[in-house]
Amino acid sequence: MNPHPKRTASTAGATSQRRTAGARRRRRWHAAVGALLTAALSLTPAFAQSCATAVELETVDRVRARIVAHGVLAWPGWTSPPPALLRAGDVDCLLDHPAPPDGFVEEAPGIYRLDGHLLPVPAATALDVGGTWTLVVPARAELQAFLDEHLGPDVIHLDDALYQRTLLHEAFHAHQLTLVGGPDGVPSFESAGVPAGRAPEATAALDATHAAQGSALHDALHATTAGDAVAAVERFLEARDAWRAEAAPGTAAAEQQLEWLEGTARYADVLLSLYPDTTARGAIDPHAWSDILGQVRDPAAIPTDTRDRYAALGAAQAFLLDRLHPGWKRLAIPGGASLESLLRDVVAGRAGVPAPLRGRELRTVELDGRSWRLVVADTPEAWGQGLRDVTNLGAVDGVWFLFPEDVDAPFWMSGARLPLDIAFLDADGTRLATFRMPLCEGDPCPTYRPDGTYRSAIETLAGRLRPDDPPRTVLEAR
Repeated sequence: MNPHPKRTASTAGATSQRRTAGARRRRRWHAAVGALLTAALSLTPAFAQSCATAVELETVDRVRARIVAHGVLAWPGWTSPPPALLRAGDVDCLLDHPAPPDGFVEEAPGIYRLDGHLLPVPAATALDVGGTWTLVVPARAELQAFLDEHLGPDVIHLDDALYQRTLLHEAFHAHQLTLVGGPDGVPSFESAGVPAGRAPEATAALDATHAAQGSALHDALHATTAGDAVAAVERFLEARDAWRAEAAPGTAAAEQQLEWLEGTARYADVLLSLYPDTTARGAIDPHAWSDILGQVRDPAAIPTDTRDRYAALGAAQAFLLDRLHPGWKRLAIPGGASLESLLRDVVAGRAGVPAPLRGRELRTVELDGRSWRLVVADTPEAWGQGLRDVTNLGAVDGVWFLFPEDVDAPFWMSGARLPLDIAFLDADGTRLATFRMPLCEGDPCPTYRPDGTYRSAIETLAGRLRPDDPPRTVLEAR
């Protein structure tokens, strides 16, 4: 999202080969939602015609209710939707604004009409209206006409689901700008004194690097272990660094700013569109997740400008941070960290490691054909800690207990907060035994160990290892 009010809109919508031709042309073009009083649904027909239709008012109210119910799941503290400014015909309809500016006339409680428009074009955006960041969105038919005029007929089909996601997207921008105090609070992400430039134009070089970056992020989103996910993130960062070595000055700052602005908003609208609303009508768009995956896999296929590629790439980074860096959101907004820098912290081991395990060596091993990122436990203190008091593994897959000689000490679940799996291995890495360890509900706790001695053990979340796997050489340190 451009922090300046003349921005027209952001578009994106993943191409999916399994969708109909019309659906493939959809582009999630997102705008802001505002707060609509429930009383708006009881407007008289005359007022509904003069300010906005009953259907438009109901749509805003449904999006508002979704933010109230689920907004905090998308971003900490997002529980109140912003005011909304609906553009309909020759008037603007301001909903639930705490202090409407001069020129707005109250038509009903919480609903104000302005003859004319605050914005000269029917754009969907977030706008400072009377000191409050507000969703601005045209009526659906007017927005469709505007998109057809500027992008071409049928490039974006603004159905009800896409229109609601537009509201969610811009509602998040309003929340975002409120948190940072407006456009001046948007991070510049200057690098070596070079400020953000313009979004890179589409070229063969940009298409190639976006294909490489998108493929790596797509792999990371599908990874079944943290080790595989982090390895894919490393490939993404390597492709990005190689591209920037040849790109114009200011490209790095521009990319990070676009992902901070548009990527987080795309993340929010995808996430919230998957939750059912309070009327039990189900998700706004059950295809939102497959759509964003399609965009990430092939960013160059997005038919709008390159800003929307960065919205998709940024959203992918946000979803990965949910998994690999719990607590990342406040570091980004309002903290000002770029999504990319937070992922770099994960790769370097500076972030994403559960608090009880921080400061210990990280090793990546090959186990059952997958990469596992493990915290090394090679001291009595670390052996006693294990995964005790850990509730989220973040960017690691578990703990690797290393012993200087063969041992036969048992393991138990005292102090564990999550059910675990454990594999015992000999000095050559051959798996000797695997156990599922449920939470301990009595005293004493059950104990687990193989029939003989072992040299190392791996603890991970329950379900990651199969207890019936036959013994075999499965571990190879890297």
